[in-house]
Amino acid sequence: MRLHDHFRTLHEHRQALHPAAPVFALEHDLSSSDFELLLAAVRGAVSQGLDTRSRTWWLPFVVHAAEIGYRYVGDEYWPLFAQQTPGWESTPGWSLATNRQRIKQWFKQFAADYGGAEPKGGFAANFNIIAWPITHAIIPADLQRQLAQLLFESRAVLTANLLSDPNALGACLASRTGGYSERFQIFCSNQSLLGQVAAAMLSGDDESSPYLVQSTLTRLVDDLTNERQSRTWLTRAKHSANLVRSRGFLPINSRTGPVNRAQPLTAAANPKLLLRQEDSGWRPYLDLPDLTPLQGRQNQVSQELRTLRPKIEGRRKPLPSGKMLYPGEVALSAWPRPENPIIQLERGSSVVNSLIAENCSITQGPWWVFRKLLGGLAIEVKGKFVRPGHEYFLVGQLDSKPPAVPYINEATALANGIHAFELAMPEVIHEAEIAKLAAAELSVVTDVSIRPVGLVPGSWDGEGAVEWLAGEPALLAVRSNRATEMCAVTVDGGHPIVLEWPAGGHELIFALEDLTVGTHEVDITLLNSEVGAAGVSGSLSVTICDPHTSLGETTEGAGIRLFATPARPKLTELWDGRASLSIDGPPDTKAELLITLRDDIGNSLEKAHHSISLPFSDSAWRRLADHELQRRNLLAAYDEADSCEVSVSRSGVGFASLVCERG
Repeated sequence: MRLHDHFRTLHEHRQALHPAAPVFALEHDLSSSDFELLLAAVRGAVSQGLDTRSRTWWLPFVVHAAEIGYRYVGDEYWPLFAQQTPGWESTPGWSLATNRQRIKQWFKQFAADYGGAEPKGGFAANFNIIAWPITHAIIPADLQRQLAQLLFESRAVLTANLLSDPNALGACLASRTGGYSERFQIFCSNQSLLGQVAAAMLSGDDESSPYLVQSTLTRLVDDLTNERQSRTWLTRAKHSANLVRSRGFLPINSRTGPVNRAQPLTAAANPKLLLRQEDSGWRPYLDLPDLTPLQGRQNQVSQELRTLRPKIEGRRKPLPSGKMLYPGEVALSAWPRPENPIIQLERGSSVVNSLIAENCSITQGPWWVFRKLLGGLAIEVKGKFVRPGHEYFLVGQLDSKPPAVPYINEATALANGIHAFELAMPEVIHEAEIAKLAAAELSVVTDVSIRPVGLVPGSWDGEGAVEWLAGEPALLAVRSNRATEMCAVTVDGGHPIVLEWPAGGHELIFALEDLTVGTHEVDITLLNSEVGAAGVSGSLSVTICDPHTSLGETTEGAGIRLFATPARPKLTELWDGRASLSIDGPPDTKAELLITLRDDIGNSLEKAHHSISLPFSDSAWRRLADHELQRRNLLAAYDEADSCEVSVSRSGVGFASLVCERG
């Protein structure tokens, strides 16, 4: 009755959540002495042949089977069950098949009576009995290290919405498991389970979780943090989650505390327009975006990106299948029409194409501004403002008239549907010229400048757009030669934060902390208390990029990624089969795999070459390792080796390597 009452109460609490959450048999909340009594009762019932009375009181068997699942390490489940349950395989008149089915039926009864979790995914379909106790083990001990690593690597994309919605959190995390072991990917295919476990693991140190009872959560965390690297990963992931829960704008010397900001723009990572100089003129290019963040929003995004051809607005022919996994620059023959989606997948589902269209767009016309850089390159200034003394290109639709200023000259654009002009801004700009530029929706910035400082950003166009990786400090400096007393900063149209301007200074430095992945608009207004003093304003587009090491971040020439579990395996772990490798790259591409044993000063002792086809899974690595690492020449050199380098390469595609040192 005690277990019945406990699970019934737990079920009622979980049903009150939105969305409702399941109960796990591992959440029995028994003390060690009480569990020993339960184990003795189970073993006694088995020794008596599972009579009718034992089959009526089936809850102890469910708890026992879940505990066995917690110790499951990917080998056979039933031998481990038999080892912990004497007589399970040898009782006279015993039917193993019947009693294994009974275990499954009892778990199904547990799901019906107590809202128990139900197995999902390919593993549940292929192993429809043991999937039940393994699911109710929440996460087997041997997968916990990989979960900690996944939470750590995904910490930058956590949002308050994800942390409050386990289903969405699970979908997001599951989309980021490329390169992890196949068993872990199988576990993550049950996205709702993954999300509930992750939400519980990321709860605050002094908080209880509505998704797991405290004793079970404490047990998982304790087991997971027994290993130093796992403990570090989980600690940092929880720290990021705590920052998200208390998210705010945290400036230096702010007069007010954190505020609730509006939701950031939903752009995953918008494509960038740029111009490159050729012999006959300037050619427009589109720098394809990283669509990785969208994979957590729809399950089929990853599959369609891999298998379907992208259609680019402004290009006559689609790109090759899978090209969006290896984004780079593509030349345009016509100027993209802003009213049309910039990227769509040929024969793609309406759901995925709509998602891409909603989150991936270019700036609106009728004019686009590009700042000229050295080397025949011009990059877009998305804020459409110009500064004295700088050179720009104006690109406009054919029916748009250029501003009538004396320092504009027609240029040649190598694309249909547009005309282009060079704009050489003088050091001094008159009010009449500013008005003419404003008529073309161009702004002149003279009294205020905004720039990133501190850690070098991933991208900075020198004008109005900067990119940082999530987790990097976003430090901005505002400079003005005008007398200024205060600076009002607004992020995404939210409430302004007023900062005190340094007395007698010309520059203010402040931080934007914990911005979510996406694009944010930062507006600056400089204020002065003098009567009649007009406020001076400026703006900056800040993009926070997902740092996830996925194929979506590679470019041509760098399209091979090598993943290892554990992340930095030792030579002995690699040789003994305790480490797994996987290699991702363009589908159906041949690559060369090289295994090199080296001595303590780096000299090569022995090598083994092998031709592989990408992508190369961890199971394929195991098969290759079983053969290659046991070859006589490698075995002869192994005892003298201080390290082993595994490298994979393909000309024109990329190169990746991993060095495993003896430890």
